[in-house]
Amino acid sequence: MTKSICSKHCSFFFFLIICFLSTTAKAQRQRPTSSTSGSYPSTATPYSTNSSPVSNDHELTDEDLDTIKVAYFFSTQPNLKIPFSDTTLNNHFLQYLPMRKHRAEYAYLGFSASPHRAIVWQPSLREGFDVGIHAFDLFNVENKNIKYFQSAKPFSEARWTVKSINNDSNFDFDFGAQYNNNNYASLQWHRTNQSDKPSYNFGNTAGRNSNWAVGVAHLGKRYRCFVSMAINNFEQSHNGGIIVPYSDSLRTYYNFNNGFPSFLTKAMTLAYRTQNFQWRHSYQLNANKTDSTASKRNYLILHQLDFSIINNKNFLAIAASDTVTPKFFQGLYADKRGVRTFFDIKKIQNQVSIATEKPRAGQTPDVIELGLKHSFYSIYFEPDKSNVQNLFAFGKWNFSLSKWLKINTYAHLGLLKSNFAEYAAKGDMTLDLQQWGNLEVGFLQQRYQPTFLQSQFYNFQQKIWDNDFKKSFSTSLSTAYNLPKWFFSVKGSYHLLNNYIYFEKNLFPTQTPVAVNILQLEILKDFHWRKIHLENYVALQKSTNNAINLPALYGKHGLYIEGKLFRKDVMLARLGADVRYTSAYNADAYHPFINQFYTQNDVEIPFFPSVDVYFSAKVGKLKTFVKVENITSSFNKKSYLTTVPNYPMYSTYLRIGFYRRFTD
Repeated sequence: MTKSICSKHCSFFFFLIICFLSTTAKAQRQRPTSSTSGSYPSTATPYSTNSSPVSNDHELTDEDLDTIKVAYFFSTQPNLKIPFSDTTLNNHFLQYLPMRKHRAEYAYLGFSASPHRAIVWQPSLREGFDVGIHAFDLFNVENKNIKYFQSAKPFSEARWTVKSINNDSNFDFDFGAQYNNNNYASLQWHRTNQSDKPSYNFGNTAGRNSNWAVGVAHLGKRYRCFVSMAINNFEQSHNGGIIVPYSDSLRTYYNFNNGFPSFLTKAMTLAYRTQNFQWRHSYQLNANKTDSTASKRNYLILHQLDFSIINNKNFLAIAASDTVTPKFFQGLYADKRGVRTFFDIKKIQNQVSIATEKPRAGQTPDVIELGLKHSFYSIYFEPDKSNVQNLFAFGKWNFSLSKWLKINTYAHLGLLKSNFAEYAAKGDMTLDLQQWGNLEVGFLQQRYQPTFLQSQFYNFQQKIWDNDFKKSFSTSLSTAYNLPKWFFSVKGSYHLLNNYIYFEKNLFPTQTPVAVNILQLEILKDFHWRKIHLENYVALQKSTNNAINLPALYGKHGLYIEGKLFRKDVMLARLGADVRYTSAYNADAYHPFINQFYTQNDVEIPFFPSVDVYFSAKVGKLKTFVKVENITSSFNKKSYLTTVPNYPMYSTYLRIGFYRRFTD
């Protein structure tokens, strides 16, 4: 009883704080992700399928919320119920930025709503037409990633963080409800905000990312239907980065608080927006059950309709007397009025397939699926109009040879002239070695077309480039050994890239005449002794071509003490520190007009270990943290932290954050 009373009073006190602060701050956020990135095994709780529907007459209390069967699922695998867990103070809570929620973090421009790119190389699956803007991918909310919650009562969770300087805040809100056992509604809303108030490298730089999605679902005995809409809106202004050279005397000439001179004295505005409406449904031909309790094979017909709109507009007016700004745009500058690019792309996509699946208790089901996917694109790139069509045959076969060996495969093949002979073949195998861990093998080979922006680009209706690149070809192989009981994983990867296309220092795309080889070794080892925890991740990389510049070494380490405090163990608390670093290398730079990172070999990112110190606590359904970020800059007065050339990050600052779960 004492524990319950103390817990409720602490929760109420923290909740009053978050309600008061949230009324004075702008609502903002970063996109949560469902898996780790950087091509490394996830440390999340293993998925299971043995959760049965929760009866609506079950009454929840504060004490039993963590123990009831709250689960969620996705439209692509509605039979796979993933248990919801919220009992730890993990990094997903502490690392509020999507760029920092991964074992291998991403490089970014230093502010919360920033464009970003991977530091540890990772392949991506390509299929047909691709616009080519991926600098905001981690913020995107997609229809396929909408969580549908299976719970006795409406369930929601909110996250909010704010920085001590520069009006920088993040807000996340997820809501899910289940009605009459087989009807579901879901809402996800995320906002990240960074003001343009003057500070050392963020004068005239600001960002506001708004990402939200809503979906409804019906899971009948034989008919399943999902209707959803996802909208991602990115509004940013950029100063082009600072023009101060990297040197030990940097702070002698410029004060971080008074600001650096930047490439653009007037902000360039960017507006990028994606919208997608999706209708996905299936009908089961036989009368077997469709949930995880079924044991017989099911046969289904599936259809998916997508309607998407992509808008992009970048603009900066340049005065006739300004002779400095045009140099920043190099060959992209073609009109005395300034720079302006605008395109609008509409897509209608239909996908039809037949499938058979055999449920397996506690595992993902065995699946065989074959289908066709047709896409029609209406493109307006000011001033030209064009149409593109893609048609792909695709299939997947996921099966288990035994309870120890699991294999997943996927392939697609282009059939029309516009995408003829484009293909992808993907497979991964997991061998369960019982107490000796597991072995994972991955393979991906694909042939794909250049992106839309690599092929053509306009400025004030004048064509800047019109390329006829060859199609690219890539192969990736990986092997990983995981030993969970020893908190150990090791992974080796090899990537071969032919006809690789990238953006050069002159801001124009080019294609490599020779193959690019990338070798990687990733090691994860955690140590736990009583309440003391030490987590370590190290990645070693080598690229054979400077078309892809990678740090030879990337490291991330965390040391913390975690335990329960006060009488009756009311509060779970953690006190710790994180450090991250890369070896010195020529990192890719960023140009806002083309929304692309480009290679450069003039500026070397120095070795600069950045340290964060934090305290976090959990009381009932409420979590909170206080974090001092980048304290290294308080001791190193001759250099500064940066992951993208010309974009130094904030010196030491304070961040506070809250998380709250709700039922009813």
